[in-house]
Amino acid sequence: MKPKILTVDDSKTIRLIVTKALKPFDVDVLEASNGVEGVAVAMREKPDLILLDLRLPDMLVAAVISRRASAARSRASTRPRQRPSPASATSCSSR
Repeated sequence: MKPKILTVDDSKTIRLIVTKALKPFDVDVLEASNGVEGVAVAMREKPDLILLDLRLPDMLVAAVISRRASAARSRASTRPRQRPSPASATSCSSR
């Protein structure tokens, strides 16, 4: 099974660049355009890595990571070996 990487960015262009950059590594790239969608995709797909935009318009990066970790902890009683996905915050903005 291929590793899954979730990229969360409000810029479709950045998501496309990340997807193209990861193509040679034989991974499944999942996309979300905002924090709320990112949390939902992470909960459903359980990616191996999450790449987050530092400047999400709807949610702080810390909130996305916190929600994902909280959800993983709440399920720990039924699946004790499951951990939250590692996350990395990135930014391509010149602002």
